[in-house]
Amino acid sequence: MQSVIPCTEFGGVAKGLDAETQCGIRPMGKTNLHSVFSVTADGILPGKHVKVSAITGEVPDAVWGKSEKEGLIPLPQTPKRETVKAALGISIVSIPQDPVNVLPPIAIEKFKYEPISKSVDWAVVERPEYVRPEGRWSKYSTIWTDDSVKQRRNDILEFLRQQMPPDLVLNEPHLERLSATEDYFQQQPEMNAVGY
Repeated sequence: MQSVIPCTEFGGVAKGLDAETQCGIRPMGKTNLHSVFSVTADGILPGKHVKVSAITGEVPDAVWGKSEKEGLIPLPQTPKRETVKAALGISIVSIPQDPVNVLPPIAIEKFKYEPISKSVDWAVVERPEYVRPEGRWSKYSTIWTDDSVKQRRNDILEFLRQQMPPDLVLNEPHLERLSATEDYFQQQPEMNAVGY
């Protein structure tokens, strides 16, 4: 944080910090400048939470230099490019805080371990060829064409409707639509064979 006016004294979190500034106001004939730069922060303690240091720089002597006599404004005989050192503000840097409930230090010996050699067999295992059972296999079209299957399915759906809350509606399945195209199933689904 900086100011366009040189600082001769610090307040707030930087109170007690040396400004090291000897300035006046030459165009006003002032031999001394009194300028307090104060920054406050609730709950922030310098030295505990933050580090505070002064920011210094060069300012034009024609503006912030001291007059030789109070109230006297001398006219310059020739143009000069002189500067004076002045405090311009403060720098605030956070101090890292130790974490709360941190784990205690662990001796490096605790991490010693016994090396166990392992060998990995990278041989490619061929996938076993699946053989569909002959006698116990049924076509998927029986799901919607067999009357006994339809009756059992309807009994299950009816039981579910009786147990469901009244605000829920169980959709009526129309499995006959699956037989509209013969290539609906691109291949005989092997998932039907699970358990054989």
